[in-house]
Amino acid sequence: MFGALPIISFQMVGTASYQSFGKIRTALFIAVIRQLVIAIPLLFILSLIIGLEGIWLSFPISDILSAIISVIIIEYGLRKIKISWEQKVG
Repeated sequence: MFGALPIISFQMVGTASYQSFGKIRTALFIAVIRQLVIAIPLLFILSLIIGLEGIWLSFPISDILSAIISVIIIEYGLRKIKISWEQKVG
């Protein structure tokens, strides 16, 4: 269960970054995606399919999926920032 915890740092960095940019909705989405959007449905689905092991597996799976989604959102935001900087400079 704790093996995937280090990758939660991507989610924390994304949340902090978007908060500092003033993008509150995006920061909130990144913050709650792991717990509400991914973990709760996985808990129900995997507990029905696998049982108790499904409950324990839902935590690292939700951590990994939320990290992937956070990285995609961060990458998208960085591309938008890069494009706006390039337009301002030249």
